[in-house]
Amino acid sequence: MKSRRFDSTVLAFPLNASEYRDAVERYKVEKEIHKQRTVAALTSPSYDPERRIRLWESLHGLNLPKSTDHRLLDLIAQKTALTVDQVRQEQARRQNLIDGKSQTEVTAPV
Repeated sequence: MKSRRFDSTVLAFPLNASEYRDAVERYKVEKEIHKQRTVAALTSPSYDPERRIRLWESLHGLNLPKSTDHRLLDLIAQKTALTVDQVRQEQARRQNLIDGKSQTEVTAPV
């Protein structure tokens, strides 16, 4: 029997019940493997703090808080194997990007 790939967004053509169950199971396994790799990458020394925090954000569907004393900073630091100071530095870097962009927009010739 020809193997068909399960796509979470669209099924190109209907599958019989057995093929559908197999495809859903493969999809779940692939999704779990992806999640495990992402979790492992959170603490990987080969990634910089920016990348680790972005991975944490994508994994949890949250943005890095803007407040420097937000209680999530400790958790983010712990889960990404960073210090709270490194997380705050990333906050500052992002804020500087926003401030710089806003400054450019204000001073840009019209």
